[in-house]
Amino acid sequence: MIKRFGLFKTIIGLSACIVGLYFYLNSGVVQIAGSKKDVSIEKAVAEIEKTFKKETSLLVEFKYGNMGENDLIQEVHNMTHQKVHAEDKWGKSEITAEKIEMLFDLVMETSFSDDETKDMLVKILEPWRKGDFSNALRAHNTLWAYQKGTVGRATRLYTPQEELEYIEKNY
Repeated sequence: MIKRFGLFKTIIGLSACIVGLYFYLNSGVVQIAGSKKDVSIEKAVAEIEKTFKKETSLLVEFKYGNMGENDLIQEVHNMTHQKVHAEDKWGKSEITAEKIEMLFDLVMETSFSDDETKDMLVKILEPWRKGDFSNALRAHNTLWAYQKGTVGRATRLYTPQEELEYIEKNY
């Protein structure tokens, strides 16, 4: 009887810890993995919006002016890495409003080997022009599959805190 009571107390204690952890993590303040600071969702979103409004360098403008079809596809794919969680990622490109506009214009002006590729990029970039990145997971995996990816399929969108950490680490 005493052993059962001890087991019961252990189960109750573990359950309380799990419930407490759940409520703490969903309270709007989460510690970013590997980071020493707590960032609220609202603060992370505000910081991400600041980076989105950054001016584009002349070097980026030059690079974009010399892109072919495969380069455009890779650049959009690299941008998705800022928004999604995947075990492996190769390449990165910070998302800014100016870069999205430049890419969209380039896609519209470029003659692609097939209309489906152009349509795929337009469907990805159109919502991004309005600041809507809800399609980033689908966009990443579509581009990944188009490029015959075998490793690095994205599994979910980043939380705002994770995205901010990615931005701070990579740009």
